[in-house]
Amino acid sequence: MASKDDSFKDFVLDQLSELDDVLLLKGEGEAADNVVGGPEHSTLSNDAFPSREFDFMLSNPPYGKSWKSDLERMGGKDGINDPRFIIEHAGDPEYSLITRSSDGQMLFLANMLSKMKHGTPLGSRIAEVHNGSSLFTGDAGQGESNIRRWIIEKDWLEAIVARRSTCSSTPASRPTSA
Repeated sequence: MASKDDSFKDFVLDQLSELDDVLLLKGEGEAADNVVGGPEHSTLSNDAFPSREFDFMLSNPPYGKSWKSDLERMGGKDGINDPRFIIEHAGDPEYSLITRSSDGQMLFLANMLSKMKHGTPLGSRIAEVHNGSSLFTGDAGQGESNIRRWIIEKDWLEAIVARRSTCSSTPASRPTSA
């Protein structure tokens, strides 16, 4: 028999999984400039908001998708000097957040971390949906591991929420309770 806490948790997870079905971001008037897209505006290789900081950021980056074409446009692994991905941390002026080109989801997180507000009392909040690989991929001292280390050492992590493996992002396949 499920407890009330389990039922509530299931309800919340079900509601969260529906957000991608109903969330629509649009701009009108001057705010329309805040919506940027198209092949010339890759989040990784062509930052549309290079000097902007944000209060809230939400992202559902592609899982396991290669970013090799972006890597080439950015000058190759040794040619990247983008301050979103090469930072100063732990005494290292060239601390690399560059991940393996086979999966760029952690680079989306590094991009948003670079746009956090630090000079305000509330700072910024980021919510990003990842698959489980973000928790364990990448060798020590490499991009994915460096991103995790940077987040932990800066004390920026507030929560990791794991979805049940039976949760699906399609409404028809979501489990229901009796």
